[in-house]
Amino acid sequence: MAPPKGLPAKRTGLRDESRRNGADHLREVRRSERRGAQWHARHSVFVSGRNHGSGLGGTSGIGRDAQAIVDHVRSLESDRLHDRYHELVDKRLQRTLDFTELLELERIEARLDTEDQDEAARLAVFQDDWHRERNELVASIEHVLARFKSAS
Repeated sequence: MAPPKGLPAKRTGLRDESRRNGADHLREVRRSERRGAQWHARHSVFVSGRNHGSGLGGTSGIGRDAQAIVDHVRSLESDRLHDRYHELVDKRLQRTLDFTELLELERIEARLDTEDQDEAARLAVFQDDWHRERNELVASIEHVLARFKSAS
């Protein structure tokens, strides 16, 4: 039976257990926020070291300030890094970020993306190990069952 006109068809087979508490969705929203600013991070005068004639990259004071921000972000603990990221995103939504805060946000996003990639790699290794151990266990169970069947 087709659904009434204007109503979406019933979707079946969709897995919902990963979204029950909303944490995965929130994590994806945060990740997409960081990705949205990656273009700016790649084209930033401070981050890439380019000087596009704006005069900003040529002064040594700004270079030292930028390096201080980079060093500060590098030294932040994980909890503080996430707190600062959310503070800066809130300020960006209110459109009150100054240029140094924008640089700090760029560097935090880059660090969080790197940590996400590292975590994904660790999970892939863990999953591969789990599959290997599972296959070994299944093989040993099948071997024991075969011996049991042949003995009876």
